Amino acid sequence: GKINKKLAIKKSEAVTVKGPFPIYKAKVVNLSDEIDECTFKKEIGKTDNSNIQESVKKLEARKQKKLKIKAIQKKLSKKEKLKLKKEEILKKIDLTQKAFKEDKARKKREKTVVTGDLKPLIDSLPSLDELFQFKTKAALKTGVPKFDRKVKSKPKPKSKLQIKEQKIQKKSIKFRKRCNNVMKILENENFKKNPREMIAEHLKKSRGSLFDRLMKVE
Repeated sequence: GKINKKLAIKKSEAVTVKGPFPIYKAKVVNLSDEIDECTFKKEIGKTDNSNIQESVKKLEARKQKKLKIKAIQKKLSKKEKLKLKKEEILKKIDLTQKAFKEDKARKKREKTVVTGDLKPLIDSLPSLDELFQFKTKAALKTGVPKFDRKVKSKPKPKSKLQIKEQKIQKKSIKFRKRCNNVMKILENENFKKNPREMIAEHLKKSRGSLFDRLMKVE
């Protein structure tokens, strides 16, 4: 006969969770310490008679905690209650997102063929900021004597007064040298006998063309 389309198709009892966070499949994040009484009673049934009293005390303590929370919530307004619920949901979402990202990053690291998981190795290595602290070549040491030579430090920039003083010192040294040379020439015996010939010989050696012109003029 004909199939009645209005009849609802029976869904499978196993509920599959869809979404970007597979952490829901493995484990549900509970921020509060609340546990259902049914699950707690099952745990009590599994335990021995010696541990029953302790488990009952825990259950009573949790019940009291619930009653206190309810009493506080009764005092709060509707807006404040909604705010608290929103904060709890946001906390749960943050935790699941972090767990999902860590799981995804771990799987990505495991896929690398040669190295595998490099995160512990990267954590142990120094950061780039620590490495760039060695600005001078003298601070760096490779262990090779060829490269680990003593590097001369660059001189600091001089002020205008220091530059002026250096120029004056150089000029004074040059002047003293010239004075010493003149004194030596004056004390020479050949110069005392015939100074003109001495000067002519000097001009011949240093400037021959100038000497010839002077002789022609005379």
